[in-house]
Amino acid sequence: LYYVLSPKDVVVACARDADDHVLWLLSKRRFEEALAECGIAGWTDRASDASPGHARRLRAATLDEVGAAYLAHLLSQRDFGTAAALCPALLRGSAEAWERWVFHFAHLRQLPALAPHIPLERPTLRPTCYEVVLNGLLAAGAGEGAHETLLECVRAWPPTLYGVPGVTAAAEARLTALEGEVATLASASAQGENPRFGARSPQSLRALREALAELYVLAGAHERALGAFLDAGDGMRALAFVRKRRLWAAARRRCGGLLRADPEAAAALLAEHREEVPPGVVVAALDADAAEAGLSTGADEARSRLHAYLHALFERDPTAGAELHGRQVELYAEFAPELLLKFLRASPYYPLEEALVVCQRQQLHAEAVYVLGRMGSAKQALQLVLGELRDVPRAVEFCADQGDDDLWDELLDVALEEPELAGELLEHAGAHLNPLRVLRRLPEGVPIPQLRDRLARIVSDFRTQSSLREGCNAILKADCAAAADARLASGRKALRVPAVRGDNMGGFSGTGAGARPRGRRGIQGSGRCCLCLEPVIGEGGAGGFVAFYCGHAYHAGCIQSAEQAEAAGKGEDSPVSAADGGAGGGVLRRCLLCTTARAARAALAAGIAGGSRAVTMSPRRLSVTGGTRPRVDSWAQQRVRQS
Repeated sequence: LYYVLSPKDVVVACARDADDHVLWLLSKRRFEEALAECGIAGWTDRASDASPGHARRLRAATLDEVGAAYLAHLLSQRDFGTAAALCPALLRGSAEAWERWVFHFAHLRQLPALAPHIPLERPTLRPTCYEVVLNGLLAAGAGEGAHETLLECVRAWPPTLYGVPGVTAAAEARLTALEGEVATLASASAQGENPRFGARSPQSLRALREALAELYVLAGAHERALGAFLDAGDGMRALAFVRKRRLWAAARRRCGGLLRADPEAAAALLAEHREEVPPGVVVAALDADAAEAGLSTGADEARSRLHAYLHALFERDPTAGAELHGRQVELYAEFAPELLLKFLRASPYYPLEEALVVCQRQQLHAEAVYVLGRMGSAKQALQLVLGELRDVPRAVEFCADQGDDDLWDELLDVALEEPELAGELLEHAGAHLNPLRVLRRLPEGVPIPQLRDRLARIVSDFRTQSSLREGCNAILKADCAAAADARLASGRKALRVPAVRGDNMGGFSGTGAGARPRGRRGIQGSGRCCLCLEPVIGEGGAGGFVAFYCGHAYHAGCIQSAEQAEAAGKGEDSPVSAADGGAGGGVLRRCLLCTTARAARAALAAGIAGGSRAVTMSPRRLSVTGGTRPRVDSWAQQRVRQS
């Protein structure tokens, strides 16, 4: 400090600091240089001599004064967008400064510019401040884009920052007033005037309705929110809201509005949830819309929505709404004739007479042919195909589907009356109709177009078919010969029967008649008789033995005794006589163990199918009862048990 003394005064002098320099810049209205000295983002690079710590030497009051002065300057220049965008940097997180400038922007009716930049946290303003912003956006003179900004704020701001009921009531009042003004302006426009809609434009009204819907959602008024979404024309959001909140009761009451907002998506949703929203309710609502529209284009739009819904319902469940299939024939004929034939083939619930009348009225000949075929009027359908459609391939296919030989005669009678049809019939005969049958009935002296070429094609096709048939027969004969050779070769193969000594029980436990097999394969391929368990080659096999390709072997005497016992149980004569079943006679050509296993599987299946019914087979004891495991006693097990 410096002190300057005089007889009357004492002057204190000091060197100027950074604050004095900034204030001097403000006094000269050099705002950008002052901002650069303060180190505010966007201007720090403009100060030539500013150091990194220069801004920290300034007092807070100086920074606030710089920000306020620059904002006042921008507002005086009516540069509201720039002023609003600079508020986060100039106000430096001061809640008091933010609230002061919010009210200042509200006084200037420039809240749409400031609202997107208002902080939600650090700092958090008082609820009154946020409500002032939202209500200011709802005000009559809020300016262009106020409702769009309101919608963005409602979606982005947490509902805890402001009072939702108060803002909702203000939005409802504003919407009611705007709708009245729009009606007045529309009547004036109809009288030839050119009014200015301004904030009452369709885009602005839609944004206000969507904002009101969001407020209803925050307030928990889901049905009113659904109505607001539909009024705004946001069908996608309305359908997603119904699905998410499961508002099926509200959907029943507003199904007409849902279909008006988004016909395809709404039809798919209502068809999917046909139990919650019955088809009768939807059809009644659409009929009411058509009746209200009268003869205007709105009636056609309502019928189009009805067709979209019934089509989605039929695709989802063909039996749902079966009582409406008669009406659906008319709707298909009117709005989607290319899908009518598929519907006629898939549905058995529509009245055939009414469907025929609709097809004839709309000149849908292919569909009329199908309906006549279902009604049994095959000849009339055939005449329609040949007379109206003049489609010989379709006529041939129709006759093949009907499977009536008299219908072929009718086809020949009608087609051979005209040379063109006769030529086409010759060209398409072959797969379902014998060409010779057509050739024999051709009238003499009638010129047939391209007759020579068509006859040549018939002969060529016949030769091709004959060649294919001969080739197939040759392949079949070769396969049969190869199979017979394979069977003969397998029959010539020898069977290996191992010799078992009396003291070698390989694979068996125990000795004598009580020996039992070990392992999964048991006595198969062991060289022992499957009935007495003695070696088939040795002292017990003096009478010979029998071996099968399955690997089982039997003594000739054992298998003969088993066959005689089985025949005696059935009360029949023994199939093995002395002439062919003795020691040197023929052999029984079936394996007892394998046939017993097959009989066991068949009896098991019969027992399962018959529930608790018991099945008994003799001489092998086989019992099958419901809930128990079948028991099969082979001859070998019986023999072991008896011994």
